[in-house]
Amino acid sequence: MFKDLKTGKNISTIFMIYVVVCLVFIFAVRNYTGNQLDKELVKVQSHISGLIDIRSAAVQNWVRDKQVAIDSVSQNLTVKMYLTTLANPKSDKDDVLTQEQFTAAYINSVADNAGFKGKQKDDAIKANVKRDSSATIIIINKNFDAVLSVDYSDNLKGIIGELMSLPNEKDTAIITSEADGASYLRIIKRIKNIQSDDDIGYVVAVKKLDKDFFKLLEFPPVEYRTSLSELVSKSGNVYRYISEKPSTVLPVEGNQDLAQIYAVNNPNIIAEKNNAGGDKVFVSAREVGYDGVFLVHSVSYKESFSDALKNAKNLRVISVLISLILGATLAFVWKHSTSEKFRKLLAEVQEKQRLLQLISENQIQSMFLIDDERNVVFANKVFEKKNKMKEASEYKDRPLENVVGAGASQDYLDLVHKAHEAHHSVTSLNKTKVKDRERYIQQRAIPIAVEEKDNKFHGSLIIENDITDLINERLKYEENLNNSIEILVRIIENRSKYFYKHAQQVHDLSAKIANSLDISENHKKALDIASRISNLSLALLPRTLINKEGELTKEEKELFNSIPQKTIDIIKDFNFDSPVIETLEQTNERVDGKGPHKLAGEKIIISARIIKVVNDYVAMISDRPHRKALSSEAAIENLLKDKDTKYAKEVVFSLANLVSKK
Repeated sequence: MFKDLKTGKNISTIFMIYVVVCLVFIFAVRNYTGNQLDKELVKVQSHISGLIDIRSAAVQNWVRDKQVAIDSVSQNLTVKMYLTTLANPKSDKDDVLTQEQFTAAYINSVADNAGFKGKQKDDAIKANVKRDSSATIIIINKNFDAVLSVDYSDNLKGIIGELMSLPNEKDTAIITSEADGASYLRIIKRIKNIQSDDDIGYVVAVKKLDKDFFKLLEFPPVEYRTSLSELVSKSGNVYRYISEKPSTVLPVEGNQDLAQIYAVNNPNIIAEKNNAGGDKVFVSAREVGYDGVFLVHSVSYKESFSDALKNAKNLRVISVLISLILGATLAFVWKHSTSEKFRKLLAEVQEKQRLLQLISENQIQSMFLIDDERNVVFANKVFEKKNKMKEASEYKDRPLENVVGAGASQDYLDLVHKAHEAHHSVTSLNKTKVKDRERYIQQRAIPIAVEEKDNKFHGSLIIENDITDLINERLKYEENLNNSIEILVRIIENRSKYFYKHAQQVHDLSAKIANSLDISENHKKALDIASRISNLSLALLPRTLINKEGELTKEEKELFNSIPQKTIDIIKDFNFDSPVIETLEQTNERVDGKGPHKLAGEKIIISARIIKVVNDYVAMISDRPHRKALSSEAAIENLLKDKDTKYAKEVVFSLANLVSKK
């Protein structure tokens, strides 16, 4: 082959070797870079989703605390008696004055505790006294006259007027950005007659959002320097930042693709867009539960991919250098072909060519390369065998449709189109039948041969891999795991009908609460399993103890409290793909940190917090040999007393809401 390198045929052969080696380098670099970018993308998507979950929940909890405080005012007997007495023209003036003083003291106390006091620290006064304020609580009679207030001032008059004018919105909380640039929380609640369901007035609360509120958008600290959470309100075609500083209206005309506006109009989607500064960012938004208010979170594209892009750049430089060195070597060998020394060198090059071919041909994946005219220009042996071909001439420089058929060709080209649009590799999973057997084929399209002058891709490498065995193994494992769980549940049922029914109730209620709190699918899966088998170790307790009438001894209570740990000992060798063990380990934790492992608050996994509340609730409303069942209302009242100490308040509130709807 190398006897006379000066013949045109052998020069072409050397050139082809050079091209093949360069292509191998390009494919390797792009494949590695694509994998690194995919990993970074998953990381930044998890970062954005997690922070939006945490920070939107923090905003919702903050507003919910304020609502609970104002709810207590609307239901307070002193407030209702004051409005009833005030509305009666026959009421004694001294009685009215006395009730006003009691009501004023109560309203002041609520304002202090809930943060609805303005800068002034005076007692509650009549609403017509003018002074500036950043927060207020106002009692309004059914004629819409303000009769009592805390720190009222005329600068809040317009805000309150707008709130009262909203049709059918007399039990609501609204976050708004006002024309003066400030942002406010506005709450209005109906006040009902003591003896009927008639409205006798309203309690209105307004609070300017301050730095303590906006700190919720900065916690917890994160590793990304450009990570940014913002609140944006949407009213019609007006988008406005809700911020501590005077708010800014986002320009809409011609800016529907602006990061913040796009995210608000397409919530729960993570997209690549340009922000107002022209920088590309990853951005997503979620409505925080108050009409037209969204939490928008963004991270710089450049920072997210900085390491991967730097590595890709270095690899490109290295591949170019290697290509240049190889090209220079081949040219040098061709020029000095009459020298025995260089004949040996060419023999080494030939050996390397065979090695590269061997590596390509021994891949278990089908690989082929198409150009921008959809012609097949390269394929390995696996591709040839799959398509029943004996030599390269059967596919080389032929249209893809003629090689693989019209249907398969269109599927490949659709994937290639997506890869070219995304400017990175794209993977799909297809389910097909081969010889009456279902097969799962993973396809990956990698765009190549980019030209900087027109920023277009002119070819694609397509790699196919049959992953049927992997998927079938996973499905078989999940089926076996589910069967094992069912066996464990039946053990509980056979041991105690009461505890089986208890487990079923805990499972059903836990699933509803999980949906209302919008927790992750991974935590839902853990909750589904843990709630069904949390009482598994009851099978180890004597039936006499399970069905004992009368009070339990200290030792017997300790046996019941050890059930979660003994259950863990039984199932610890199961290979769960969700945090089932962690959930069971933490079901006896208290949110104040006084549980067995001293975990507190959100350090307790959400699935364990849910089971803790629901398990105790179901126990309270169930008859036991030593006591009668409590009513649902009494059980909820017990849980509310211990919220923020034994129980997570967001779970208690969600359960109370579910029970109240029955």
